[in-house]
Amino acid sequence: VDPQTWLADVLAKLPATTPSRLPDLLPWNWKTK
Repeated sequence: VDPQTWLADVLAKLPATTPSRLPDLLPWNWKTK
């Protein structure tokens, strides 16, 4: 996982992410969509 790409995507998705979906944003679970 490219750290810069991952962080930019996570920061963009974070406001709309529910607490139950937070594990999907961890680096080992993250997928570009």
